[in-house]
Parts: sequence; structure tokens; C-alpha cells
Amino acid sequence: MNKAKINLIFFILILIIGFFLRYYGLNKDSFWTDEMISFWVSSPDITLTESLSRHNLGDANTFLFNYLLKYYFIFFDYNVFSARLFPLIIGSFSMILFGLLCYELKRSNIFLLGLFLFATNSYLINYSIELRPAILFLFFSLLNIFFFIRLIKKIKKFKITFLKTIPYVFSSLILVNIHVFGIIVLFSQIIYAVFISMRFNQNMIKFYFAFLISIIFIFLTNLNYMIEKHNDLENWVGWVMQQDSDFYYDYFFSNFFGSKIMGFFFIILFLSLILKFRNKILSDSNLNFYFFILIFFSYSIPLFYGFIFKPILLDRYIIFVLIPILYLIISLIDEIQNKKIKNILIVLIIFFSLSDNLVSLTKSDPSKPDFYNTINHLERSQQKNFIINASERRKLNEIFSNYFKYLNIAKKTDLKLLNENLIENYKGSFWVVCYTDISADGCNITNLLNKKEYKVIKEASFYLVDLKLVKLI
Repeated sequence: MNKAKINLIFFILILIIGFFLRYYGLNKDSFWTDEMISFWVSSPDITLTESLSRHNLGDANTFLFNYLLKYYFIFFDYNVFSARLFPLIIGSFSMILFGLLCYELKRSNIFLLGLFLFATNSYLINYSIELRPAILFLFFSLLNIFFFIRLIKKIKKFKITFLKTIPYVFSSLILVNIHVFGIIVLFSQIIYAVFISMRFNQNMIKFYFAFLISIIFIFLTNLNYMIEKHNDLENWVGWVMQQDSDFYYDYFFSNFFGSKIMGFFFIILFLSLILKFRNKILSDSNLNFYFFILIFFSYSIPLFYGFIFKPILLDRYIIFVLIPILYLIISLIDEIQNKKIKNILIVLIIFFSLSDNLVSLTKSDPSKPDFYNTINHLERSQQKNFIINASERRKLNEIFSNYFKYLNIAKKTDLKLLNENLIENYKGSFWVVCYTDISADGCNITNLLNKKEYKVIKEASFYLVDLKLVKLI
């Protein structure tokens, strides 16, 4: 069996492992608020105009993800399980694309290690089963970087034409229309393109022209969105971590590798490789410097903005930073001449990655609001009627109600969600389900019941969820 066939077998095996790790946790957690919003916005039972209206009410991201999700539901059933499959499919294709990217840059066997790191990364696994745009953002970041690298190679070989720039231009447009932080990816590419252009030849003119077209279209299609985000930063501040010592510790690797131990291991490895091969990184003969630039601007631009205005950096907003981090790790390991040291590092990487996933697989504690046990508790009780309490954010009640409706269908329960507008005339007891994570006043039933007097009969609590069995007096 030749080398190419062996590599293909390992390539497929790693993809299978990565897919299994993603599929295993598919229904482990309930939806959290933003997932419920995407599920509500993308309902196939409403018009596109209504979906856009819902999106503008409850979603801070661009509409593209919800648009694609809506048409996904037209061809597949609109239910909780089908919804989880959508990011899983995108995450699986992201694995393939990252493997191809590594192979495009590194034709040695080390590209398989890159694929393994990507496939077993717990952060990427979690976002591959979350119904939010992060994984789609990652996929198009990969696609854009892949086309960019091919473009750079053609330029260096003087084989560039305007038609060959089209895939890159369109991937750039889509990337920024998924998330405004996609501008960081493009800005890094512009800086690198300037770096490698020792002379402004015909090839570079075509290349910069492609960039110019991209930037013009990006600003034309996203100007209002970017102005809105700049002028309305209060929408960001509520959930964005302040830039203190914990912030820097978490955002420099810890968050991206699943634990502080994994983060410590990979940041030490990464920094050691950077220092060891700093001259290789700065070389114009490879693309390592581009990936270094991308890492630098991924952190520096939002941090600098946060210092001047208000914090805007969340780890999922720069999920694409894992692309250059993982690639640089395997690229610089490949530069190690001592085979013994190289093999030890590879074994350690595989060991830590598999250990981290083993811990994740055996972990039973929920990381999102525990609506599954909530439903089970209600089902076991004698009282099957309940209402949703999302504090005074009335639209959230509708969003939660939509999710609970399909969650009940999936679990085949006989629970009944009551109409909150008619509850004051209701006779008998009922459960109040309180999502405490987004409710500033906890489980404030008084406001929900229009300040009517009530009696709490029973109580129960699950992760980020409180249950109260009440009866109007």
C-alpha cells in the first residue's frame, strides 16, 4: 500500500473520530436563549419577511445564518433534533476543509496531526452542535483562507488571472455577512499581501483589485450593520467580559482548548515553537507569517477597540483564531529536526487531546439550562400545566414557548403550555418555569401574574431553571 492510500485511510479515520465526538453530544444539552432565538426566527411556517422581522427583534448577528437555517428546515423536519444536525453538518465539512488546508500547505504526514487537533478540539466540538452562527463563521473563514492561500501561491508563480480571484472575492463577501469580525480575517490578508509585494507588478495589481472589489461590496452590504454595532455598544456590554486578569488568562488559549490544563499545555507549546522558529515565521518563503499576523490582529483589534470604547471580545467572535493556532503548531513541529523530540511532542499532543475528550464524554453536568430534566420533572408530577417566565421580556416568553412546544413533541409528553395572557382567569394550580440565567429578578412570579396574589405549593430547581407550582388565591 502506497503512502497516499495510507494517508487517505488515516484522513477518513480521523474524520470518523471527529464526527463521533460531535454526534455523541448532539442532544446532551438543551438549547440556551440564543439557540431558541435562531430556532424561532427560522421557522418554516412563517414568511421570509416575518423571519427577518423576528431576527431584527431578537438577534444581534447578521441574518445569513438564520436564512440558511430556514431553508434547511424546508427540506428537513422542523424539530429540535433536526436543528442540531444543521451545525453538525457544517462542523463536519469544516473538519474536511481544515484537513485540505493543512495538506495544501504541508504535503508531509504532519497534516494529519493538524486534522486530528481540529477534529478533537473540545471547543470546536461544542460549537459544531450549537444552533448559532459561530460554526458557519468558522467554515467560511476556512474557505476564505483556503482561497487566499491558493491565490498567494498563484501570484508567486505568476499564474494569476482575474477569474481566479472570484472564489476569494465571494468567500470574503459571505464571510463578513456572517459576522462583522470577519473584517479581521480580511485585514490580516491585506497586511500580508502588502508584506509580500516587493514590487507592484501586474500580478499584484490584479490581486489588490480583487481586494478592492471585496472591500467595496463589504462596506456597501454591511455599512448599516457596522454603524449600528458601533453606535449601540450597550447591546454588547451586558455579556462581554471585562478586560481584567481573568479575561487574558481565559482568552489566550484556555477557552479555546476546553480547560486550564489544556490551555496551559498548548500555550507553552505554542510560545516555545514561536520562539524557536521565529526566523522561519518571518520568512517570505512560507505562509507561517500570515498565520502569525492573523493571530495578532484577532486579539489586538477587538482588544484595542475595547480599551478605547467598550469591550466587544467574546471567544466565539474570533473562533477563526483556532485555524492559525492549530496550523502553526503542526507547521513548526514539522520544522523540528530531532525525530525523538518531534515524536514525543506528537504523542503528548495526542494524549492530551484524547484525555480532554475522555473527560468531556464522561461529564454529565449540563453546561446549558437544564430543560431536559425540567420536562422530566413536570412529566412525573400530577400537574401537567405550566407557563414560561422570562421576567418582563415578553417576546422571550414566545421564543421559549416555541422551543418547549417542539421539545414536548420530541419527548412525547402530555404537558400543556398555558396561554400567559389568559392565566389570571385560570382555575387550579400550574407550574411556573423560570429561566434564571436571563432574568435579572430571578423567578418573579408577581410580575408574570399581573401582581395577583398566589400561593407556592411546591418548588424544584435545576441548572439555571427554577420551578414553582403555584395557585392563584
